[in-house]
Formats: sequence, C-alpha cells, structure tokens
Amino acid sequence: MKIEAVNRIIHDRSGFGIIHEVRAEDGNLYARKTFQPNHAVAKEDYDLFKRRFAREVRVQQKLSSDFIIPIVHAELNEDEPWFLMPIASKTYQEEITLCKLQRRAPEGLSDILNCLEYLHARGFIHRDIKPGNILFHDNKWKLADMGLITSDPELTTTFVTGSGLAYGSLPYMAPEQYTDFQNVTSSADIYSFGAILHDIYDGTQRKPYSRLSSRGAIGVIIEKCTEEVPQNRFENVSILRDVLLSKLSKVEVSKELHEEAELLINSLKDYPNWSLDNFDYFVTSLERTPELKNAIFYDINIKFIGDSLKINERHWNRFAKSYLAWINDTSFNFDYCDVVIGHVKTIYDITVDLSIKAECTFVGAELAVSHNRWYCMGRVLDMCSPDISENLAERIAIEIYARPNSAKRNFIRCVEGLNASLARYHKEIINSLN
Repeated sequence: MKIEAVNRIIHDRSGFGIIHEVRAEDGNLYARKTFQPNHAVAKEDYDLFKRRFAREVRVQQKLSSDFIIPIVHAELNEDEPWFLMPIASKTYQEEITLCKLQRRAPEGLSDILNCLEYLHARGFIHRDIKPGNILFHDNKWKLADMGLITSDPELTTTFVTGSGLAYGSLPYMAPEQYTDFQNVTSSADIYSFGAILHDIYDGTQRKPYSRLSSRGAIGVIIEKCTEEVPQNRFENVSILRDVLLSKLSKVEVSKELHEEAELLINSLKDYPNWSLDNFDYFVTSLERTPELKNAIFYDINIKFIGDSLKINERHWNRFAKSYLAWINDTSFNFDYCDVVIGHVKTIYDITVDLSIKAECTFVGAELAVSHNRWYCMGRVLDMCSPDISENLAERIAIEIYARPNSAKRNFIRCVEGLNASLARYHKEIINSLN
C-alpha cells in the first residue's frame, strides 16, 4: 500500500520504532510504525532487532483484532521496515485522567483483563502493559506494541544484555523482568495491571519493582497483584477479574438486612468446612429473603461454584437456579458482565442437569443483549455450538419455542452482534430460530 502523505509524529522513537500519522493511497489515515532503534546499536545487534521487529509484526497479524490492535498492511523487506495500524481514538492514560476529573469509576478494566487472558491462553506474555499500550479502537480497549512478546532465546538474550536497552517500562515493570527477563511468566503482566490500578486509585509516586498499595479493599487487590514474589500474586487473570470486579460492583444492603448478610458472608468465607446443613441454611436463607442476594452473590466466585458442587448436588442445584434467577433480574455495570458470564459458563460446564444447562444459555443471552456486551455473546455461542449434545440442543430449542419472542431475538442478536452466522449454533437451535 502506497503512502501518500506523512502528517505528524504520533509517538517519537517508541522503543525500536517511530510512529507517524500517514495518509495511504486508499484515502484513510493510519498509524505507521517504522523500524528506527532509538539507541545507537552495533551492526550485529541491529540485524537481530530488525528480525525482532519483523517477528512482532507477524505475531500481531495472527492475533485476534477483538483483543489486539490489528495490522492493516506491512512492508518487512524494506531497509526500514514498517507496518500500518488503525489510529486509536484514545489511550488508557486519557481514560485514567478523565475518570479522575469526572470522579467516576474507570471504564475498560474488563476489556484489558480479557485481552490479557486471551494472550495468556495462547502462551504469550506481553511484558509491557502500561496505559500508553492500551488503545481504544472499534469501541473496545485493545493491546498494542507486541515488541516484548517474543520468546525467541536469541532475540531475548540480546535484547536484555546487549546495547543497554530497556526491557519494559520502569513504572509498570515486574521485578523479575529486570533479573530474569527470559523466564518471566504471565504473572509479570498481572504485576503491570496492578500498577495501572495504582495509577487509578492512588496515583502517588512509587518505587520501581516494589509492592504497591492504596486505601481500602482496592488496596488489598493492588498489593496482591504486585507482590514481589510472582508466585504470591493472583494465580491467573480469571481469579483477578472475579475479585476486582466483584469489589467494584458490590451493592450495599439495607440496615435491616445488614446483620443477616454479614452472617452469610462470613459463612461463605468458611465454605470448605461446610456440612450439608450449612449449605442448606445458606441456600434456604437466600430463597426465603431474596433481598439478601445483592449482598451475597457479588462475593460468589468460580472456585466456590466448582467446590460447592462437591458438598451436595441437590443443594448446589438449588443454589445455581437461585443465582441464575438473580442474574436475570439484575442490571450490572459493563465490566462486571464479564465476571458474571464466566460464572454462568462455569455452571454450564460442570452441571449434568440439562434444565440448568439450558437456563445458562438463556440467562447468558439476556445478559449479553441487555448489556450489549460482545464478550458475553461469544460465550453464548460457545454454549450453543454444533458440538453440544443432541439432548441439550433439543432442550434449548424447545425452550426457545415455549418462551416469549424476546428469548428468540436474544439468540439472534448474539450472532448479529459478533457479525457471525447462525451456523455457530447447533442445527436444532438454528431450526428454532428460523
């Protein structure tokens, strides 16, 4: 693709490249990143860095544009190779500044966590998570700058030890990136995310590589993200998402119910020691006093959902139905939807009860459409895919016929929202939607 004009510098000498706003022959504006190391390097290192730049491009081209800024065009055989990306409407640094000025909760935390989970599930580590590398594009927050994603030992070793170049962004870098760059795990990205939380909720000056904190419950989460020993951090993004977004979304209960809610919450913390009577009391309390659900269900996490099934299946089925009904009747903030759909999918995966499995698909579809959340729509398609059993597909299809037309529309909207086709559903479900 031919470049017609170079308009301005967007980012001056970003690591191994400089980013310009350019106009291409198709008439559109793009961000062009050109290979130009910002340090003087030896010839042998220059060639290695150039290969690393090319590898960055090839990796980024293969990653989903739902999570990673897409590459529109690349010329990698030039003396100074380059590639084109869409121009993002803003960086996450702008969102942090704006949410503080407007005294509101930050948007996009769930998007960022989804992006990290996507990378980690494929064995990639970003290694340079910071506000400037999180861009808003196509109504989603996505990750950019895959420059440190390489696991190639030759490139990584030279990158760390040669020419004195950086190996991350100091204010956001996990300590192990400095001491053992090649062997860092996904925990390094969790540390960086914790540093971003510190930007949002504290903002005080911090010492590099240290354990960070802030006031209140969010401070405990920041501390857990930024533990100096990687094994002491959140084990994975899924657990971090559960804890963080639950705390940010929790609703206070009335004074009249506060004491009973506290008893149930304290009981929930001790669930590994529950007897059948404890589990029965927990579920019965929620069935008898539905107003307690707002206080209790925000503390539910995936581990509890999985572990409690082992206590007693009958009581667990009662809990699952109560929890799904609460989801269907509750309006959540945008970010917390991703936590909820993860819980719904976990219930769907571990139950053998077809009625509960089917209910998960309807609750998921309602959640996805009512909150216009594409991530939730994707999970609905997973739960209704051609690979599910004939019995489950028939059960879902019968329920679609039996329920109001809004249920049918929700399943259709999930496909439309992802620009997918009905073929993503099982044939029995497709027949019920036609």
